[in-house]
Amino acid sequence: MSISLLLFKTETMKQETKNKLFEAWTYCNEHDKSTEFMLEYMQDFANVDLDCVIAFLKNSEKQRKEWYNKQKHDNT
Repeated sequence: MSISLLLFKTETMKQETKNKLFEAWTYCNEHDKSTEFMLEYMQDFANVDLDCVIAFLKNSEKQRKEWYNKQKHDNT
């Protein structure tokens, strides 16, 4: 999959889908899940395909940190 297609998939993704993927990613990190488990869990949790998950992971590291910090702040 080309870089431009990965960027397009991430940029056109609905915020609700991004939130589900962030939540699933955080769960897997906090529970020390394997990469294989994480990829499957993210697909199932957000109801997206593997290409979508890969695009999201490649293009969302900074946004994930911001999302995680916001969630921690909102829950305190």
